[in-house]
Amino acid sequence: MNDDLTGLQADFPAFLIWREEFPGRPRYVARSRYLGLNPHTVVTTDLRELRDVLPPGPSPDATVAIPQARSRVPTAAFSEPERDAASTRAADSGCSHE
Repeated sequence: MNDDLTGLQADFPAFLIWREEFPGRPRYVARSRYLGLNPHTVVTTDLRELRDVLPPGPSPDATVAIPQARSRVPTAAFSEPERDAASTRAADSGCSHE
C-alpha cells in the first residue's frame, strides 16, 4: 500500500498527501498546497476515492501569486488623523485601503 501512496503523491504534486493510523483502519489525507485549488482537503479511507476526487494541478515548483489581504474596515470609521496614520502604515507595508 505504501507504493500506492507514493504513486499518488507523484501523480498529484499540487497536494500534500499522507496516511494517518486510527484504531481499526487507516485514513488518507490530501491537502492543497495552493490558495484557490479545490478541494482544499480530502479525508478518506480509500486511495481510489482520493485519486478520483483530486484534480490535476500545478507542480510544487510553480509560482503562484497569493493575493494581498485587503482591509475590511471602511476608512469613514476613522477620524481624519487616524485615517492618515492608517494610510501611512498601509503605504509603508505595501497594502492598499482602496
